Amino acid sequence: LRDSLPSTADPLAFGAAHQIAIHRLAKTYCGVVVNNSTACSDMFGVCEVADAAAKAQIADTVYDRFIGANLANQPDRADVTTELVSMIDDLNCANGCNGAEGEQVLQATCTAVLSSAAVTLN
Repeated sequence: LRDSLPSTADPLAFGAAHQIAIHRLAKTYCGVVVNNSTACSDMFGVCEVADAAAKAQIADTVYDRFIGANLANQPDRADVTTELVSMIDDLNCANGCNGAEGEQVLQATCTAVLSSAAVTLN
């Protein structure tokens, strides 16, 4: 995996294989966090996608932790959180989910943001 990551910060040298490696690294990281209840609570505040409030909290927390603030170019917070909540709903958690299904959705949400262009380029 390390050999597949970009060797330079130059966006013009960035290839498809680099994005795949970044996605794999993000998925592994998010999986470790989600599968450890203490780390999960520390990272997201909640570890179950129980209701609309939990979905919003997860989306806001992921934005804050991974995208951050005060960057020269960054996606709008409201747009990102709306899309993340919509993605959670599309992953069969519209009415909430918990257990293994909830963990998978939480990992997917975390991975989507951590491997996004907003994080990769900034």
